[in-house]
Amino acid sequence: MYIPTIIRLLKKNWLWLVLFPSVLGFTVAYLTKAMPREYQSAATVYTGLASGYSITSGDDAKTDYFAVNNAFDNLLATIKSRETVSEVAKHLLAQHLMQPRPTPFVLSAVSYRKLQDLIDGPTHQRLVATGNEPETYRRIDALANEPGHNVVKNLLYNSSTHYSVESITGRIAAARRSTSDMLELSFKADDPAVCQHTLRYLIDSFRSRYTSVKTSETSNVVQYFEEQVRKSQYHLQIAEDSLKDFGVRNKVINYGEQSKFVAESKEDMTTEYHHEQMRYRAARFALDTLEKRMEERSSVLATNKDLLSQRNELYEVQEKLANAQVYGTPADQLTELSGKADRLTEELKGSARRYYNINNTIESVPQANLLNEWLAKLMDHRQSAARLGVIEKRLREYDGIYKELAPMGSTINRMERQVGVAEKEFLAVLHGLNLARLRQRNVEMGGPLTVLDPPIFPLKPQPSKRMVFVLASVMAGLVLVLAYIIGRELLISSIKSPERFADTTHIALATALPLVSDKTKGYDLSHIERCLIKQLRSVILVEFEQQRDGSEQVITLFSPRQQQGRTWVGQRISHQFAELGYKVCYFYPGELSATPPATSAKLIRYPVGMDLSNVGRVKDFVALCDPDPAARSSDPYDYIFFELPGLLETALPARLVRQATLSLLVVNANAVWTKADSTVCRLYEKATTNPILGVLNAVDPDRLASLLGFQPRSTWVRRRQTVPASEPEVNVERGFKRRFKTKRHRREQVPQ
Repeated sequence: MYIPTIIRLLKKNWLWLVLFPSVLGFTVAYLTKAMPREYQSAATVYTGLASGYSITSGDDAKTDYFAVNNAFDNLLATIKSRETVSEVAKHLLAQHLMQPRPTPFVLSAVSYRKLQDLIDGPTHQRLVATGNEPETYRRIDALANEPGHNVVKNLLYNSSTHYSVESITGRIAAARRSTSDMLELSFKADDPAVCQHTLRYLIDSFRSRYTSVKTSETSNVVQYFEEQVRKSQYHLQIAEDSLKDFGVRNKVINYGEQSKFVAESKEDMTTEYHHEQMRYRAARFALDTLEKRMEERSSVLATNKDLLSQRNELYEVQEKLANAQVYGTPADQLTELSGKADRLTEELKGSARRYYNINNTIESVPQANLLNEWLAKLMDHRQSAARLGVIEKRLREYDGIYKELAPMGSTINRMERQVGVAEKEFLAVLHGLNLARLRQRNVEMGGPLTVLDPPIFPLKPQPSKRMVFVLASVMAGLVLVLAYIIGRELLISSIKSPERFADTTHIALATALPLVSDKTKGYDLSHIERCLIKQLRSVILVEFEQQRDGSEQVITLFSPRQQQGRTWVGQRISHQFAELGYKVCYFYPGELSATPPATSAKLIRYPVGMDLSNVGRVKDFVALCDPDPAARSSDPYDYIFFELPGLLETALPARLVRQATLSLLVVNANAVWTKADSTVCRLYEKATTNPILGVLNAVDPDRLASLLGFQPRSTWVRRRQTVPASEPEVNVERGFKRRFKTKRHRREQVPQ
């Protein structure tokens, strides 16, 4: 569908385009004449969500606009939540029930009377606590939460009053002012006092609910972290106690230092052991040498019991002294043992002198000197042997200590790791707890949202929306009519226009004839019809010129169905050829009582029910049907027009069709082309070898622009227009006889 087509449809249906929207607009205007006026109150609340300062803010803190937008969305959702609006409605109802009489700044007289009609006396006494609005609110809330239906529930959830939750929600407007921290609230109502107080209760309600939600969020987080801190601290304490008990059981104060001290002590002891072995061997060698020298006197010395007892006693004292030195015995004991050893040494020396001063050595060395040297070496040997025994014992003890400390180290490391993991977990949870407490404190210090502009009492009502509703109804009516017109045009599957004829029937179009009707106004239909009939005549003559053989020219007019306008087309084209002086014969089917077609050609009627399938030659059929014997013997006709009945209702006269010089398919523009029509036309094409042209009948004059180039207007319109110089035929044909523009002429356009 193109723009010219749409414009044509609009021109054609201009009355509906004006009438329907106008009626709809007047109806809406009448229905809204008693429309109540609305008042609006507004308020501004500072939120501080984007630029507010808190204890969690830093100098280099960056604003997270996504988080800010999310916070505003949460705030707006809280404002319009069902519980918030329900709380507002209950507060408003409690305030109004407390009023003994109408008060302009609380409740107008009209609203007061409506409330009195909704609340009966017993219910009013049950709900109202005189002078105590919080108690009244509590009673309303309790009644609203009771099961079953009651007056309060109907007011809150099933009414259109000032206390309806749905109504309040629909009249609340909340939006963020640009990118600031300001939140703008507005509320509309037909009572200015209700408008102001509803907005005030709304601000109080959503401020408390929003703060409560934020506080509950942080409280839950703090409780969670406190519980986790207790668990982490308990696990850390268990790990530390396990490490402490292990150290107590195994007498470990500092494993690292202790193991280091044991290793260093063993190393020192090993070094001392080697040195003591060298001294022991040196003393043993010297003692052996001296004993060889004293071999002769050894028996005397050996048999000396005193000397031996003193020597043994001195050995024991020396051994104790060595043990005391190695194991770190207190100084007083060391002094005592050292003094006793010195005393025994002096006693042994004295005994030796007494027994060996008698004689000298074999080498004539004084016996006393040799004995003293032997005694000295003997003492060194015994002391070294005693120290070696003690050191070896100590080294064996060190091996036992190593066996104990080696597995103890891995156990202590594992326990220390457990303590470290528990400590890190405890510190991490403790850090989260500190952050949660900081956040909780920040919310508490932030306090409620600040109201910059409190709700005001509106003095003037808002401009009425009545005109908007009227204009909207007019536009809606216009859109509906347009949709109907265009939809109807698109949904109707008839041929309609010459452009669609060839695409639908697959037959070339010769011409189209306009629809002649009382509804078709503004066009010179007689002139349009004459022009298009002449076009058809020209097309027929051109076809005959291409195949002229001097014989009669037979033209058949056929349609798949009845009521397509074959007679209308046949009488006009035959009249055109008869007016030119040709001898023309027109065969048409009809009853004896039927009115014959209006044409100058000779009319020959044949019965409607006549079987044409047996017709052999056209001349024989003409001779058979022509009632005038003189005409049958005269010269043959120049043109014979043969109107066939509907092909879907009769048998196809194949022989007659084969003799036709030209065939005209006549189709009504309002007809719907079906598969049956196409089948009959294909059968007709097989029966004939000559051209088939199409004629589209009863076409809307607006759709004939492709054939005429311009649309000739009616006489009174043409007087006001300038006819193009290239179309002088318009004025020439104005004197043409209008014999066909009669009511009968209009009715017969689509008889067959």
